[in-house]
Amino acid sequence: MPPVPTVPAGVALPPMPAVPTVPVSGAVPSIPAATLPPMPAVPKIPAATLPPMPAMPKVPAVPAIPAATLPPMPAIPAVPQMTLPPMPAVPKVTLPPMPTIPTVPATPLAAPPPSA
Repeated sequence: MPPVPTVPAGVALPPMPAVPTVPVSGAVPSIPAATLPPMPAVPKIPAATLPPMPAMPKVPAVPAIPAATLPPMPAIPAVPQMTLPPMPAVPKVTLPPMPTIPTVPATPLAAPPPSA
């Protein structure tokens, strides 16, 4: 390997050429499974290292309300059926014939005044 030349201080370097962008077409190739290292086994935690589960406190049961302590349901009074009077007959109204509307002859519009 040839040695890399050093640039003395104060010497201006030429501008860096632009890196061309390479268009990616198609699907990204997948990494074959053979190149990946094997997954390490997850060590099992022995049950003896875990602290014992604390005992849950007993919750007293809610006592049921005996039916005798509730007051009796009051009877719903019956609503009397309302009777409506008979509907009066509507008198038939005859309308007079519609008068004919006279046609108005069309009159031509006057020309607008000339602009000043």
